Amino acid sequence: MGLPTNLDIVIGIIMLIVCFEATRRVFGPILPAIGLIFVAYVFLGQYIPPPFWHFPISLDLAIASYNIGLGGMYGLPLGMSANYMFLFIIFGAFLRVSGATNFFTQLSLLLGRNFRGSAGMTAVISSSLVGMLTGQGSSNVAITGPFTIPLMKKVGYTREQAAAIETVASTGGNIMPPIMGIAAFLMAEYTQVPYIDICAMAIIPSVLYYLCVGLFVQLNAAKLKVARIPGEVNYWAMLKSAPLFFGPLAVLVALLIEGYSLMFVSFTLPVVIFILSLIMKETRGSFSTWIRACEEGAMTGASIAVATSVVGTIMASIDLTGIGILFPSIVDQLSGGILWIALLLIAFVTIILGCGLPPFASYLTVAMLCAPVLTRLGIPLIPTHFFLFFFATFALITPPVAMVVLVAAPIAGASYLKTSFEAVKVGVIAWLLPFLVIWVPGIILQPQEPMEMAIKLLACLVTILGLQVALTGYYLTALNLSERGISGLLVGALIGFIATTNYIFLAIGLIIFALLSLWQLKKRLIGSS
Repeated sequence: MGLPTNLDIVIGIIMLIVCFEATRRVFGPILPAIGLIFVAYVFLGQYIPPPFWHFPISLDLAIASYNIGLGGMYGLPLGMSANYMFLFIIFGAFLRVSGATNFFTQLSLLLGRNFRGSAGMTAVISSSLVGMLTGQGSSNVAITGPFTIPLMKKVGYTREQAAAIETVASTGGNIMPPIMGIAAFLMAEYTQVPYIDICAMAIIPSVLYYLCVGLFVQLNAAKLKVARIPGEVNYWAMLKSAPLFFGPLAVLVALLIEGYSLMFVSFTLPVVIFILSLIMKETRGSFSTWIRACEEGAMTGASIAVATSVVGTIMASIDLTGIGILFPSIVDQLSGGILWIALLLIAFVTIILGCGLPPFASYLTVAMLCAPVLTRLGIPLIPTHFFLFFFATFALITPPVAMVVLVAAPIAGASYLKTSFEAVKVGVIAWLLPFLVIWVPGIILQPQEPMEMAIKLLACLVTILGLQVALTGYYLTALNLSERGISGLLVGALIGFIATTNYIFLAIGLIIFALLSLWQLKKRLIGSS
C-alpha cells in the first residue's frame, strides 16, 4: 500500500477509467460525474481557498488509496455488494420466474376489490407485497406495472395517475420490511445495528407511507367516480403460488431472528424459492428459464458492483482530503447552529444527490458527509441515519429526475414530467417522513414518552389525511378552493405541533379538522337529498 510501483499506478488509472465508464453505461452520467468531481478535488483542492483547501496529495498516494488494499474501490460498498447484495438480486430474479407474481396479483385483487378505488388499491397492495421481497422500486414496477397500470386506466384513472400510483407504491418497497433495499443493508453495516432491528424500526414509517398512498387512491377514486374491478379472483392460482411468497418470507424472518448473517440469509433465499418452485409443475419452469434468471441477476449484480466501486472512490476522496471533517463545520456556519435550518440544508443536498444516484450511493455519500452534522447538533445516531436513508430513497420519485417514473410512465403511455408531479401528490408523505423520525423518534422505536408519542402519532395520521384532502380536492365530497386552503392550514398547525410539541398548535389543528369535517358532512347530506 505504501510503495506502489509505476505499473501499479498505470493499472490503477486504467481501472478507474473502466469502472467509471461501466457505471456511466448502466446508470448514466451523473454518478460518474460526481465521482470525477471528488477525484478532481483530491488534486485541485490545494488551489482552492479555505474552507475547502487541503494539503497537496500526490498521484501515487491517491491511486494507491483508490486501488490498492481493501479501501477505495475495494472498500465497504463493493464488499457488501459481493457478500450479499448480489445474492438478494439473484433471489429477486428467481422470484420473477417462479410464478410468485400470480399470488401477488390474485391476493391484491381479493383485498383491493372491496375498496372504492379497487384498481388503485390493487396496485398498492400488490406493489407492497412484491416490495417486501424485492426492496427495489424499478424492478417492482417492472413486475406489477404491466398488470396494475392497464387495470387502473380501464376503470377511469388518467394515464399519469395510474403511472404515479404504481411508481409511488413500488418505491415504498425500499422501506418495506423485511427486505428494504440495498441502502438499508448499508445502514445496518454503517451503524453496526442488527438488520432485524432496522426492519423493526421501519414498520411504522412504512405503514404511514402506504396509508398516505391508499388515502390518495380512495379520495381520488371517489372524486373521479372510478368503477370497481371487473372479473373474479382465481383462488386456485393464488393457492398454488402462495408457498412461493410465504416460504421465503418465513425463512427470511426466522433466520434474521435467529441471528444468522446477511450473507447466509442471502444465500439461503434463492435456494428456498428454487426448491419450492420444483414441487408443482405449474411453477417449475424450464431449464432455460432458470438460466435466464441467473443471467438477469448476474447482469444486475454486476451493474451494482461497478457503481459501488465508484462510490468507494468517493469515500476514499473524502478520507484523503478531510472534507468529511470540514463539511459539518461548513453546514454549522450556514445554519448558524439552528437545527431546522441544518435539516433543510442536508435534505436539499441529499435530494439533489439522490436525483441522479441510486439510493445506496446517495445514502453512503451523505452518511459520510452529513451524519456528523446532525449528531453534533444533538440528533441520536439512528434517527440521523433514517433521516438520510429516507431522503436518499425518496429522491427516486422526486422531479425532475424521478428514476422510477422512467419505468412506469412508458407502460402507461403517460407524460414523464406530468407523472413525476402526480407522484409528488400520491406520495407527499415521503418528504415529511424523514422529519417525523426526528420529531417523533418513537415511530422508529427510539426512546420517547409514551403519551407524547401516541398523541403525535395521532396528529401524524390526521396530517396525512389533511395533506391528501388538500391535494386531491376531495374529502366527504368535493372541496372548493377555500376549503382546500383550510385543509392546508390544518396541516400547517399539526406539523407545527409535531415539530414543537406546542399543544396550542394541536388544539388549533383539531378544531379546524372538526369544523371542516362537519362542513363537509353538511354539504354531502345536502347534495344527496
